[in-house]
Amino acid sequence: MVYFCLIETGGPTPSHLEILEAECAQAATSEATRLMARHASAVMVHVIHGDETVASIPAAIATTGFDRAD
Repeated sequence: MVYFCLIETGGPTPSHLEILEAECAQAATSEATRLMARHASAVMVHVIHGDETVASIPAAIATTGFDRAD
């Protein structure tokens, strides 16, 4: 089953869903964290697998130490 990433945003930008390439929960969480770090308006990310929320990560954790230059 596919993992999805719901990126919650603040302000006028709508939240959106992205399909993750990961094959396990740990890899999906890592991928979602990297995706959120690339969205300046992101406030929270949720990793979803089927009907289950696998992880919910606030932006403060995801962006710590991220270099936006790459």
